[in-house]
Amino acid sequence: TQGNVLLPRLTPGKIDASIGGAAVIKNYKLVGWLDENETLGVNFVLGKVRGGDLTFKQPGEDYPVVMSIIQISTKIKLVEAGTYPKFKISPKIVADVVETPVDMKIDASMIKSLEKDLEEKVNQIILKGVKKLQKEFQVDVLGFGEYLYKYRPGIWEYYREDWENIFPHVEVVVDTKTTIRGIGASV
Repeated sequence: TQGNVLLPRLTPGKIDASIGGAAVIKNYKLVGWLDENETLGVNFVLGKVRGGDLTFKQPGEDYPVVMSIIQISTKIKLVEAGTYPKFKISPKIVADVVETPVDMKIDASMIKSLEKDLEEKVNQIILKGVKKLQKEFQVDVLGFGEYLYKYRPGIWEYYREDWENIFPHVEVVVDTKTTIRGIGASV
């Protein structure tokens, strides 16, 4: 939808500027801000995550596991078209483990466990960003309307006139699939 975009938030420092979060523009006006995690979630949906690390702790461990996102591709699919549409977001992620607790045993079952942990974390991050756009700002910068316009024009015609009011009620499910490609050095 024209006039609805995300713009990176630049914060000037003494030496350089950092990017943290994003401005949400609706109908060419600033309506609010997404924090870093919410912006990351939206960028996962848009397939715009390039590099970057995700950190999380395993139960019972003092040190976190750090994974680096190497590659991402995301598909959006209409699952149901009722009063409100239902979409499925399916990110496919390739990651490297770059840091682990020193005593963590990295074997096939641990890799499967880490893949599952990363999938759950990405699912949560995406849903957090999507919900903020839906509930607080009611602005579709995720491309759901554009998807309908391009791939399901008959359905888009049904929703088009009232899309701004429909978007906040769109049901979203996320199904992330992760492949760990390599293991880096331990802390």
